[in-house]
Amino acid sequence: LVLHPFRSILGSAYSDGRLSVWDYRTKTFLLNQTGVSSKVIDISYSPDGKFIAVGQDCGALKVFEVASSFCHAVFTDALASISAVCFSTPTTLLSASLDGNVRAYDLNRRRKFRDIASPSGGQILCMKPAPESEFIFCGCSNPFEVVVYSLRTGEVLERVAGHDGYIHKLLYCSQLQLILSASWDRTVRMISLTDRRRAADSLPFTDRVITMTLSADEKTVAVCTSRQEVSLFSMPDLQPVGLIDLGHYFGQKEGGVLDLEFSRDSKSLLVVGRNSRMVQVDIPHRSVVDQLELTRNRDYKYADQKLNSKHVVDGQSRSPEVLSFEAERLAVSPDGRNIAVGCSEGLLVFGPPLQRAVWRFSTEVTEASLLKMIEEQRHVDFVIVCLKHGMTDLVESVLDRVQESEIVAIIRVVVCDPQLFALLLESLVATFEQSTHVTYLGFWLRTLL
Repeated sequence: LVLHPFRSILGSAYSDGRLSVWDYRTKTFLLNQTGVSSKVIDISYSPDGKFIAVGQDCGALKVFEVASSFCHAVFTDALASISAVCFSTPTTLLSASLDGNVRAYDLNRRRKFRDIASPSGGQILCMKPAPESEFIFCGCSNPFEVVVYSLRTGEVLERVAGHDGYIHKLLYCSQLQLILSASWDRTVRMISLTDRRRAADSLPFTDRVITMTLSADEKTVAVCTSRQEVSLFSMPDLQPVGLIDLGHYFGQKEGGVLDLEFSRDSKSLLVVGRNSRMVQVDIPHRSVVDQLELTRNRDYKYADQKLNSKHVVDGQSRSPEVLSFEAERLAVSPDGRNIAVGCSEGLLVFGPPLQRAVWRFSTEVTEASLLKMIEEQRHVDFVIVCLKHGMTDLVESVLDRVQESEIVAIIRVVVCDPQLFALLLESLVATFEQSTHVTYLGFWLRTLL
């Protein structure tokens, strides 16, 4: 509770995340806003990037304006936890909940205009609408099937069976008219919407599928399993094109990675989970290039990765921190400039530039490790390591060996750190004065500047 020093204005904050500002003389509210206080289940940006919707485990659906961060609307129609939140148009918001209903809201009028019940009465675990269309695809339980609804009429158009476990993730490919469904039965199925006589393609995994995402160009799908491995497949033939192991960053226990999302240029993959950092993976090189710190709250377990001897008893850690930090959902704005993370601390929105928090390397920086990087042609890792330790002379020795694709990967890391940027620019200028590869070094400078 706080009073204005000169005016008759009183502000009060509540434990449920609400903030009220009112004039106690006229007894009128001046401002009444709400935040995100309970666990975030799903988040979604509107197609025009104006709104961001947040679904919570308490059944509340909140819509915030991105520009002002003010709450635009709050809907509490759900009788159970929200399971999925999506926009079908810039002003039409869809939500699915564990009570077995899909609800549609008009953000202009701030009211619900459609309530669709599950045909079998089971829970709806995931949802994906077709953009600018009336079709809504939902993953239902009891039985395990994909149900296609019509938003215009509220009727069930089709029911597609085939999974033997809960369907917890759906992706829609608009160019190829395909639906990808991930299930706890350790399979990902691809369903064609144009040729229903064609049998659904099934992609089996040896571990449980945690989540999956589709690139913006709809050419690559990334599937993460409980082994903390991200498998990349080409669309629509589902041929494997790469494998990324994230066990070093999220641990080997099941459920470390909770969500992942492609960047808008489809060259990077953002990953969050039971970790205090968001990891950025460079797709062409299949390697982690950056980490962004999500919280500095040391009450969370594993938020402080540094070991402390005073918490070690009989060779085992006895750290007093017991809370677990979880980043449940990740969303990238339509223009790619903002990143929203739904986590234990509520809703976090990061704007440009995304500053790096800390760099970590799995091997010590020794002469042998540096020589091994050169032998394995890991020029990206070599340049970054040398810049971090101020070894600009070694950077100058390999600048003419780096490929153009590797140059882009290095620049994307360096521009986020002013110190690394200055060191790289200094090395390029020194090399430019002595080298005969003027055109090649000019590409370096053009990409950097």
